[in-house]
Amino acid sequence: MKKILSLLFIFLLFYPAQVEGLERLKVIEGEFTNPLHAEVPPSYSAEWVDFIFLSNESCNVSASYKVYQYGEVVKEGTAKIKWLKGTLYITVPLELYDEFIVYLSPNFSCEVKPAGYRVIAGLDLNKLRDISVKVGKAIELQWNGTVSKNSSSKLRFNASGRLLGIDVKLYNYKGKEVSGIVEWENGTRNFTVPVKDGWTWIPGEDIRGEVTLALNLPPGTGVSATAYYAREREQINGDLLIKDKENHTDLDYPFGAMLWDRGGIEAWFEAKGEGDVLVFDFGNEKISRISIKRNEVCAELYTLYYGKKKHCSLLPMKKIHNLKVSLIRIPDGRRLLQIKVDEVVFSEMVNSPIRFWYFGNNISLISLDASLHRNPDYYVVPPNERKTNIALGISTLALVFAIALWTREKRKQAS
Repeated sequence: MKKILSLLFIFLLFYPAQVEGLERLKVIEGEFTNPLHAEVPPSYSAEWVDFIFLSNESCNVSASYKVYQYGEVVKEGTAKIKWLKGTLYITVPLELYDEFIVYLSPNFSCEVKPAGYRVIAGLDLNKLRDISVKVGKAIELQWNGTVSKNSSSKLRFNASGRLLGIDVKLYNYKGKEVSGIVEWENGTRNFTVPVKDGWTWIPGEDIRGEVTLALNLPPGTGVSATAYYAREREQINGDLLIKDKENHTDLDYPFGAMLWDRGGIEAWFEAKGEGDVLVFDFGNEKISRISIKRNEVCAELYTLYYGKKKHCSLLPMKKIHNLKVSLIRIPDGRRLLQIKVDEVVFSEMVNSPIRFWYFGNNISLISLDASLHRNPDYYVVPPNERKTNIALGISTLALVFAIALWTREKRKQAS
């Protein structure tokens, strides 16, 4: 284990970090003190500590150590000695959590100068309490709507970033196509796009900044349009999303396949057809899913304590959709799951943590934000089991008293 962590430490020193990610290895450094009083963050385990000295020569060195935690000696032995180009490393193995104190007893046969210490701490996923994920672009919406009084209806949009496109809803419009023109600072573009169920999509391509949309519409036609702008942003834990052979976007451990007590995710996506949007479970390994079928979005839930639940509702025929999934703890300790797809909202009491698996292959994920929390030592007893446990406790206590009385009577009879 120590050798693996050493190699990982060297890799992290020389590998340029491209995006912020899950800090699987943490290095805690400071000035030399003996004894050393150190502490590691809650989700980390201190693997070892290096006491660092400088010298103009190499010589024989030996050192013993004692490690105290909570007032007791938890480790003691002989430290490992290593010279590297005038730098002496005295290594003490730890494999400890929380706070600890190290007493070092070194013997030097040459003159050395203390240079500091370095604690190497590894992330313990079993103790991980929080995780954040930011992947893809930041999405900004600009809405505009009007009812045309003549044959031309102009809508203006302006936001930072690149225009992904404009979702347009037409009211009182019978045509199967609509034409118009898009104008921006550096150019114009004429277009003719199909209309289905009153919806149409106008691609943005490489347009940036302010945009004017002019549609050729008959009088009295209502228009509601939303422009989607995307801009670059910092990526966090983007390596936790992986494409598999079936083109699913798998959520890698610990984001996926770990139970989370509360939190939420928000995703912007383009639907490419019918199928799964998001697949998850509630710790019972029975697959729950949010999916699109025909013109509906459905949430099919296999809850741990309340059985199967299914909700369906009409899905707007938009090009780009927004998904929000939130697991909320209410004051009595139960958990409420809320799913929102555009304006469609489903809510269900689940009273259990949630585990995310993957995004389906029928969607194109534009962006994902997640903030999830867990308490590894926390467990919610379901309401019906609370009553059962109380009843069992009373019955057990009564049985213990009955056995005690019976034993006492037998002893009296024997005497």
